[in-house]
Amino acid sequence: MKEEHKLFLIRVLIPLHKPKPIEIYHQQLSYCIVQFVEKDYKLADTVIRGLLKYLPVTNCTKENLFLQELEEVLEATQPVEFQRCMVPLFQQIARCLNSSHFQVSYRVIHITLKLDILHI
Repeated sequence: MKEEHKLFLIRVLIPLHKPKPIEIYHQQLSYCIVQFVEKDYKLADTVIRGLLKYLPVTNCTKENLFLQELEEVLEATQPVEFQRCMVPLFQQIARCLNSSHFQVSYRVIHITLKLDILHI
């Protein structure tokens, strides 16, 4: 993958998770992000850390969107890349498990089960 494509991911696509009306374009954005990780698994650490950086904490609808995207990225992640971002990921998972909204907690439990199935 060309360096300019990686820069586009880091400087444009990942920061697009910050705007408030993300629900409008999240599905397409998520698809693009996952495609990057599938093409170059070494980008998984960068993407996961970027998602964690912009993960909302007060809007459960957006939080579920992010967690769904995170799950798709994790499915395309290799164990070596996963180990690089494991600590901040599990810190965020612990925070989400304590969420007062049941859908957020349920989604995080689903992600942890999937990690076990994927042997990551």
